[in-house]
Amino acid sequence: MLLVTAYSNNNDAKLASQEIFEQFKQSSLVPKFVLYFGSAAYVQKDLAEAMYETMQCECLGCTSAAEYYGTELKHNSVVAMGFSDGFFADKFVKIIPVSIKSEIPFNNIAEEISNYFGIPFSDLEDDKYFGLLLDDFTTLNQNYFIRTLKKMFKPKITLFGGSASDMPEYAPDKTKDCVHYNGEIFPNSVILTIFKPACKFKFNVMYSHIPADVVVKITELGENNRIVKKINNKKAIDMFVEALKLAETEISHNLIKYALGLKTGENSYSIFATNQIFDDGSMMFFADMIEDEEYYFMRYSDMCRNTRRNLKLLREEMANDELLGMIQFNCIGRYYILLSEGEEKQKTYSSYFDFCPHIGFASSSEFFNDFINYTSASILFYE
Repeated sequence: MLLVTAYSNNNDAKLASQEIFEQFKQSSLVPKFVLYFGSAAYVQKDLAEAMYETMQCECLGCTSAAEYYGTELKHNSVVAMGFSDGFFADKFVKIIPVSIKSEIPFNNIAEEISNYFGIPFSDLEDDKYFGLLLDDFTTLNQNYFIRTLKKMFKPKITLFGGSASDMPEYAPDKTKDCVHYNGEIFPNSVILTIFKPACKFKFNVMYSHIPADVVVKITELGENNRIVKKINNKKAIDMFVEALKLAETEISHNLIKYALGLKTGENSYSIFATNQIFDDGSMMFFADMIEDEEYYFMRYSDMCRNTRRNLKLLREEMANDELLGMIQFNCIGRYYILLSEGEEKQKTYSSYFDFCPHIGFASSSEFFNDFINYTSASILFYE
């Protein structure tokens, strides 16, 4: 059983795939499954076809704005993780169009999963199975998908993953924000993969925002559930100003540093990023918000310090385990915050991931049993 990471920054998709395959060969890996994240600088159809033709095995990937490889932050590159035969005892892949909410076949999805594994979807054991979600972010139906799936079937397993991302400077003729499977690209889609690894696995979640000591309720939504008109019966922006004790201009000029969060457990949150402030005082978020649900105000906290502390504790906890590899979905908002703090902060952050093979990318949003923002969601494989 073998897991190997590789990367290429060759700007030719075919040559990049060949360079990655050569790195696999040098590590004596004959891949049976490859997960990859490829820069939006590539023509995505070309990249999907090149990876599948070169690897000659099952391939799953998506567009990325920036890539993580070991202790390095990459741009205009492809990062990949190859798995040997037997690494996964079993897996199930389903490509799901999500452009129209009413047409998502939830019952069919659950039935297919249950028939494939021979046990009900809701009975899959969380220490044996996990769900990986990749989506293209363009339909804005991702949180509806994962919330409805969990509400209808109450799966025990963890569903995690990320949304494809891109950078604004890439030419408009590129096909961006898409997911890949076996040489094809899929717009307006989620790819749900249920894995049963032959090794052990563990999830790790890190936040860039921490809760302020203020709990509120959303009391009025706008024309869609991403627009919040009132919080505690006050204009949304006025409540932000009151709770955070900041001027409106300070919040509007640094919107990326403020958010709302749902508490999901002890010291764990689903964080929802602010997107826009409107003239009437309402605010748009990057996810559907829930009326009458209790939210915490969240504010940015030093990401490098928090990451160092989190990973130090993780390494101590797993000191007697053999770490095989890590897959990370790191919010593009976190990436932009570090970018604004300078190149040295980026290098410092990346340097903390020196303890096992590691790939990841700056994702438009993350999944960790919900559709969330400002979060790093990772899985570690170990023995």
